Amino acid sequence: MRARPVILVAALAGGLVTGLVAGAVRASVSPTDAAWEDGASAELGITAIADPPPEVGTVVIPDPDSVPATSFDALPVWSVTSPTQFCFDVDVRTESDDPAAWSVLIHSGMPPFNQPGPPFGTPVGTFYPGDLVVTQAADYADSGDLIVTPQRPDQWASSTTPFHLQFCALGVPTPAWQPEGPGTWEVVDVTLVRNGTQPCVIVTIRGYLPYYVGYTASFAWDEVLAAQATPAEQAQWIDYTHWDGTAPGNSVGATGATGADYRVSLTPYDSQYAYVSSREDRVISSCAFLGRSTGVITP
Repeated sequence: MRARPVILVAALAGGLVTGLVAGAVRASVSPTDAAWEDGASAELGITAIADPPPEVGTVVIPDPDSVPATSFDALPVWSVTSPTQFCFDVDVRTESDDPAAWSVLIHSGMPPFNQPGPPFGTPVGTFYPGDLVVTQAADYADSGDLIVTPQRPDQWASSTTPFHLQFCALGVPTPAWQPEGPGTWEVVDVTLVRNGTQPCVIVTIRGYLPYYVGYTASFAWDEVLAAQATPAEQAQWIDYTHWDGTAPGNSVGATGATGADYRVSLTPYDSQYAYVSSREDRVISSCAFLGRSTGVITP
């Protein structure tokens, strides 16, 4: 059984909860040199990250140790303003016939809270839970778990009368890079664009989470050329392994390189485009330049 919360983080009757601003923000959006491979280009210096990325999953749950038991009417609904600002809303009940205190658990080390750890220190950001109490679990240094509970009896809930919880955060750390996959994000389209005789691409990245995570757009250059270029263009452009600039028809430029197995990895110049969520696709672009030859294409 998880240890009960013992350390008060913040509580405020009738308004704003602040003062949870501290510590260094976890920095890297894209991978850096280390031993955890993500399959990107070795020439980019973004082939790996120092640690595996934080787990992605259910962030907010009824506290399993709450007495009486806490439950949700439905999954929390997220409203996301930016990679570092968001809210969630959820209707909370207890199994009690009479109004009783409920307890909600937040895994703050996971996106979108993005708290750095373990070990977890003072939470980074400003939280707005209204007239509620936020505490750290006794094992917070290892788990990063925060506990939200009511401050007053008029905030209690029963099996028939829920309490509507809205919890917001501002200024949390920027999201960490996540590997590509159906639970995070995927490259859904790569379109070859010609800038005169120079090859460029426009890449569409689709997020599958309601909040933002970091990405590095990756695609197979040989497959793009085989499908969209003429044989003469294929023979010439397969040697283009350095990527920079912006493609015609797109304004979000990116930099990158072609690595092993013709795998291209691109990162936007502007960090505001380096995160993706289900709110909107990211569409970035770059152009290829002549570099070291790595072979030939077999259509």
